Amino acid sequence: MDGLYLSFETRTGEQQLQDALPGSTLDRLRTLKSVYDPEQVFHSSFPIAPSAPDSS
Repeated sequence: MDGLYLSFETRTGEQQLQDALPGSTLDRLRTLKSVYDPEQVFHSSFPIAPSAPDSS
């Protein structure tokens, strides 16, 4: 079984995010983060960096 419980994980690096969240899910979370929390107010526990702004 793939994935892990983020609530019980003490390591918070990029690799743990990739292990816990499939690529498309992490991409969607990054997009939401860029819309609703671009200043990263909610950054404790498991910080997810917002996606880069679309330059088009």
